[in-house]
Amino acid sequence: MKTVTIKLPSTLDAQIAAIAARRGARSKSEIIREALDRFVLSEQQAQPGSLLEALQDFAGICDGPSDLSTNAKYLEDFGHARARHRRRRSARRVSR
Repeated sequence: MKTVTIKLPSTLDAQIAAIAARRGARSKSEIIREALDRFVLSEQQAQPGSLLEALQDFAGICDGPSDLSTNAKYLEDFGHARARHRRRRSARRVSR
């Protein structure tokens, strides 16, 4: 096993010592090795790439205008129905 030396803030060192004592670990090094193992495993499992790459199979499967995301005319009335619904709900609360 290789030796690596690191500097820790005293609060982190105390927290690691408390975890080691609670778990009955032989040393703080055992706790740190376990934490590093978990970190390395999570990094290896992380999929590189963008959300677009992850959802590439779903792009274009819905019907609709091809310029929906770039044409402002589709946003002209966006959100107005929800605003009207909210105004009606708040009016009902006041009238009670």
